[in-house]
Amino acid sequence: MDYSVLGPMTAMNGQEDHTPTALMPRRVLALLVLRANQMVPVSAVIEELWEERSPRLARKTVQTYIYQLRKCLELSGNGDAADGIVSRPQGYQLTLKTGQLDLWRFECLADTGRKALRSGAAREAAELLSEALNLWRGRPIEDVAPGPLLAIETTRLDTMRLGVLEERIHADLAVGRHQALIGELEALTAHHPLHEEFYAQLMIAAHRSGRRHEALQAYRRLRRRMIDDLGLEPGPRVQQLHQEVLAEAPTLDRYERPESRPAPPAAAVPSWRPPAQLPPDLGDFVGREAETDAVVQACAEGEGDTAARVVVLLGQAAAGKTTLAVHAAHRLRARFPDGQMFATLTGPDGSPVAPADVLASLLSGVGEPVPASLEDRVRAFRTVVADRRILLVLDDATSVEQVLPLLPGGARCAVLITSQVRLPGLAVHTTVEVGPLEPEASLALLSAVIGADRVAGDHASAARLVALCEHLPFAVRAAGEKLAARPVWSLAKFAYRLDDEQRRLAELCTLHLDVRHRLLTAYWRLEPAYREAMQVLCRIGAPRFDLVAAGRVLGVDPLTAECPVGRLEECHLLWAEQGPSGRAWFVFPQLIRLAVLELPFRPVVLPKIIPAQRSPLLPVSWAGIVPV
Repeated sequence: MDYSVLGPMTAMNGQEDHTPTALMPRRVLALLVLRANQMVPVSAVIEELWEERSPRLARKTVQTYIYQLRKCLELSGNGDAADGIVSRPQGYQLTLKTGQLDLWRFECLADTGRKALRSGAAREAAELLSEALNLWRGRPIEDVAPGPLLAIETTRLDTMRLGVLEERIHADLAVGRHQALIGELEALTAHHPLHEEFYAQLMIAAHRSGRRHEALQAYRRLRRRMIDDLGLEPGPRVQQLHQEVLAEAPTLDRYERPESRPAPPAAAVPSWRPPAQLPPDLGDFVGREAETDAVVQACAEGEGDTAARVVVLLGQAAAGKTTLAVHAAHRLRARFPDGQMFATLTGPDGSPVAPADVLASLLSGVGEPVPASLEDRVRAFRTVVADRRILLVLDDATSVEQVLPLLPGGARCAVLITSQVRLPGLAVHTTVEVGPLEPEASLALLSAVIGADRVAGDHASAARLVALCEHLPFAVRAAGEKLAARPVWSLAKFAYRLDDEQRRLAELCTLHLDVRHRLLTAYWRLEPAYREAMQVLCRIGAPRFDLVAAGRVLGVDPLTAECPVGRLEECHLLWAEQGPSGRAWFVFPQLIRLAVLELPFRPVVLPKIIPAQRSPLLPVSWAGIVPV
């Protein structure tokens, strides 16, 4: 039997999965595996399962779980009773041999890699440490609900992994891979904002790549975060690195400096290396044929134009706008041979990224110097791309003001913009509305994630499941990944779990995909008064409502209610439908409504219509917000 704990826990006998599905036996097995070849006292198992609230027959219950584990781990075909679970006078021991546990393979490779690094064999060390890290498939035992002892073990393993990752980056820096490391280190510092060693490595990599400004920015970012969160300055090592970067100390350089190379002939022109910044396309992309064709056709046109082609992909959160934009951009690569650029316009917390920071990233990504002011960066960027065929993808735009400085001036360029909100005032060639998938495409996506045979075996439950996901690709993929990780679950069982509105969003959450968080991004960007209005409107009992009903619950007249309702529709948090009599009706997508209803709510007194010296046909202000 082979055990894996560097990700979802598995117990595999060849191709046969013997991993227990019941919660408590899984937790017991995880504890035995992580302490393999050691006796685990019964008292430790009881503490892990129940902490200080153990039942009266706790020891008898533990015996039952051990019996269930032995039955579950029984090896098929050879008659063995169990896979190494031995009873001891005071506890139990799982006996494993070398090679049966992925954690041991990781530790062996990591130890060999460290020895190679200490002996100066940096390239060999980098390969060994990378091989060790490649054994990780996610968080340790990520599909086991941990008690106090397993929580300690998982923290220990996470810390061990970060230590090996640090050493692998040290090895990569030693062999001159500094440029390739910058993107990885940027992501690591974003996920570990107080981890000083990652910032130190980022400063070294950026400096050695000739991007001194990024090294200094990394230090400023760390210092600001440490002062704000801890009230502390960075440690001596990082402070010393900062001083060396400022002084351009030669001790930081481990590559041939540009000024030491022979100068090129006067007539030589630096060669342009086309940027290729697109994220990888999805191998299981399904549907969206009409939307993809519309994007490709709009970007492929434009001969004789004097302005770049701008295409906006508009739709609610979790509808797959970014995935569609990346897919279409890959189809367009041949039409833009001078490169494809990609920029995300929101940070990890959903806040907008300043245009100046986006331009700094775009310019540095093609090796251009970054001026100090926003205006100079705009001019530099437009100069760089002016006569080139560049495809620029701007993901998750939040406003026109954020986008305008990023638009290239050259007519041979094209820009794909994804957004949850309409961008009035932006000169757009084509707007592509990205809604939910067609039911057939939703089923095809589910089949791609969990297997066509599984969907075909219970087509009705699969159809019910994707309908409860509202055919949103992000939600369907989250459901599929959860089912893929639980092959013993039936589709009918999972659809039944999703039927419960109180649990639905919790069920649509995996380690990497959180539907609730994704759906609430547009909500949290609303002004506070609009968030309050949405909280109230989501509590209307009827499945749909009109402006009269909205005004009634908000405590205002229908004309005033049009302002918040229109804002929610503009942000794709609300759908508008035309009734038979021409009256407009409004409907909240069910998943969005459930997400908002989970948030803390207190009744608020919303403003009455505000008297103003203006035409009654114009929108009135809402809670002091200037109307759009």
